[in-house]
Amino acid sequence: MIEFDINKFRVENVHLKYVTKSRGGNMSVLDTSNKSDKETFVRRSLPAHVADVFQRHHKMNRFLKPILAAVCYYEDTVVALQLHPMGNIGNESIKTPLGIQRWVSNIEHNIENKITEVTSTGKWFIDGSVIYKFTNKGNIDLTKDGCFQALEVETYRLTDLSQAKIDMSIRTCISYTTGNGKISISPPIWKSMGTIGDKKVDHLSDDEAMCLGISKHQFDKVDKLLAVNLNFALHAATVITDHFGYESIEPLRLDDLMVALKTVNLPRLNRSIKGTYDIGMKFTHAVAWVLGFIEKDMPLESYAATRSMLRYLTSRGIIHRTALNKTNVFVKGKNMDSVPLLTREEIERKNRAAVPVDSVDITD
Repeated sequence: MIEFDINKFRVENVHLKYVTKSRGGNMSVLDTSNKSDKETFVRRSLPAHVADVFQRHHKMNRFLKPILAAVCYYEDTVVALQLHPMGNIGNESIKTPLGIQRWVSNIEHNIENKITEVTSTGKWFIDGSVIYKFTNKGNIDLTKDGCFQALEVETYRLTDLSQAKIDMSIRTCISYTTGNGKISISPPIWKSMGTIGDKKVDHLSDDEAMCLGISKHQFDKVDKLLAVNLNFALHAATVITDHFGYESIEPLRLDDLMVALKTVNLPRLNRSIKGTYDIGMKFTHAVAWVLGFIEKDMPLESYAATRSMLRYLTSRGIIHRTALNKTNVFVKGKNMDSVPLLTREEIERKNRAAVPVDSVDITD
């Protein structure tokens, strides 16, 4: 975990041309160092989730005329973005009867008033998306052996700094204790453990773990019902090699997967295959493996990368083990014997025989 330091906040005013989620997220701002009459722009990186929140809030991401905007950095990472409320006619300062008045963004106001006040007590942490503090509520065991536990935290979402009001919300972290006593704690991604895997199960069945909420030994049930798919292996391989090196992806056994799937280009496989192929890694093993990358003094970008992998794993990186069972594929009373096996010639012959007489051209 990374301890939060409010002095690492920095707010900069820029003239924004566009914001996009492509290429991991970036924005184009006016180059104020250019002294020529022609406007030039420079591209700066920003996290994709910041760009996504910006686009959903403003319903647009590109402007004909650059708009004054406040950009909030934590160290060198963009955490919030706000446009001037007057749009492209907004200025950094205006002349009033009381003198020159500078535009103070919601970001600056919330940092100086709300965030400074709430973080003055207790120990706070940051993961690039939220700042958080652990509550006094007891931990909940997610596995029978107690290695995995759920911890409740109070959080403030950093992208909400651009709003007029920023509110606290409750989220959940996962704690993992290794055999030698080392403890790794995930970022607070989940509002509830009940969101893990809920879209991957068949709600019409009477399976005992249809509701994957926090209950006693819940991760044991998840292990039993859900498998880690190829999508997660490919996503994790991309993220991990960028932040931790190629040697770190060995547990994914990508070479064995290439042999099993008879291809050297796993990303080019059909989407349905990547989403349903079981890579042979337990859900809890995958969570423990990702948490193993978390270190006390790691860069914020690398910590945010572990957050991205855990979020992906618990949403698109898992598949119900029985989703492709024959009993779930066929309707009642049908099986593989019900599917006719025909040659191409037989199909073409049947199609010709099925053509209506009035559709045949008899003019020749």
